[in-house]
Amino acid sequence: MMPAVRDSGQRGDVDADGYVLVGGRSSRFGSDKAVHKIGGRPMALRAADALRPHVGTVTLVGGTFNHLELGLPSIPDSVDSAGPLGGIVAALQHARSSLCVVLACDMPHVASAPIETLIRTAVRTGAGAIVPETPDGRLQPLCAVYAKRTASPLARALSEGTRRIAAALQRIDWIRLPVNDARPFANVNRVSDLYLIG
Repeated sequence: MMPAVRDSGQRGDVDADGYVLVGGRSSRFGSDKAVHKIGGRPMALRAADALRPHVGTVTLVGGTFNHLELGLPSIPDSVDSAGPLGGIVAALQHARSSLCVVLACDMPHVASAPIETLIRTAVRTGAGAIVPETPDGRLQPLCAVYAKRTASPLARALSEGTRRIAAALQRIDWIRLPVNDARPFANVNRVSDLYLIG
């Protein structure tokens, strides 16, 4: 792992693709989180809205027949039941751009997350991944930027049985990007979380 950095660069035109992770069973939530509406908009489309200003394309990862109504292109996870790492690998293998911005569908306040700062830092440093770290020390690899070149090492980790993203990150050169506010990264696991995070 490379040391944590703080961004000070300026973003120019960036070649990046965006991917919204919609896979998973949503068992604790009780229904498909990706299509659950907050403020009248499905969570997956709220995530897509956050990505669009910064990327050329937005694609769903792990989508099923139920997600057709969202109107976005979709690709399957690279390995069934492999968790979010499988979605990240699928996104990287599908991406045509040098950078891949990955975002979980269940972060309803991510519009205020520093996506642009993550991209600028990726361009400036050339690191394999830029992963936010919230003040409580938690990494946020499901709202992160990955370089296309990390597809092979991360896929290899997945094929060797690795499922934890933190463990897979050790296969690449990555940077922690400290952020001052954890609220944009709050995710929804249960319906009650919608009331806790607003």
